[in-house]
Amino acid sequence: MELRDYVRVLRAHLSLIVAATLVCALSALGVSLLQPKVYEGKAEVLISERDTGAALLGQLLSEFSNQPERQLQTQVQLMKLRPLARKTINELNLQTTPEQL
Repeated sequence: MELRDYVRVLRAHLSLIVAATLVCALSALGVSLLQPKVYEGKAEVLISERDTGAALLGQLLSEFSNQPERQLQTQVQLMKLRPLARKTINELNLQTTPEQL
């Protein structure tokens, strides 16, 4: 077979090739538009060994400085606060409640 033969076959089936390409492209577009939107976020929390609580409130919290697990739990509880969730929802214009977030 020569190049002319390939060109002849392509010309003979050009409408089928174009139609199949359009059907596949439109199907992919339709499926992608029907997919539910998924958002993903990532946050990192820095837990330092510096006794910030004792620096702010005196020696009252110095007993917690040797317990990093407690500091971590405090940070986790702060992230779960309702005002923080509400602010996040408002800034991102999300259609959800603080409990769902």
